[in-house]
Amino acid sequence: QLLVIAPARELAAQVSDELFRLGKFAKLRTGTVSGGHSYNRQLALVSQGIQILTATPGRLLDLLKSGRLRINPTTVVLDEADEMLDMGFPDDIKEIFSYLPEERQTLLFSATMPPPIRQLAGKILKNPETIQTENTGQAMSENIQQLYYVINEWERQDAIVRLLEDQYPGKAIV
Repeated sequence: QLLVIAPARELAAQVSDELFRLGKFAKLRTGTVSGGHSYNRQLALVSQGIQILTATPGRLLDLLKSGRLRINPTTVVLDEADEMLDMGFPDDIKEIFSYLPEERQTLLFSATMPPPIRQLAGKILKNPETIQTENTGQAMSENIQQLYYVINEWERQDAIVRLLEDQYPGKAIV
């Protein structure tokens, strides 16, 4: 149902771990295919039935081209597309999309939008909407307060509750 493509195996693993943590409450099964790991083990996991696949471009393309992996995602996420460009993956990404269904939702995330990323987006996205953050030249808005506290791992949950009760922020990212 969901395919997430990340430029490096470390990022793919991190994304997959977060998707696993979020998806377990909805009983969603996740898996990862990336270089540096056994083909057979990764394919065995995928064949058990997963709803979310996180992959690196090289391994994904290899499995698609060999016919060892067939997927039909309704949603595809390209994470850190500018990094994929820097790592030399634009042709791989275009080829990967030739194996994916035409009818899908595709989301492309990129910190920067150089011309090659815009060209890639033009080839794989249909009627895209662009969301751009405001670049004010400041690293952080003046009306945002950042705080941090050093605590032991075992204290984390109680400390967060105590801090929220004590500080009572209108809005917060923890």
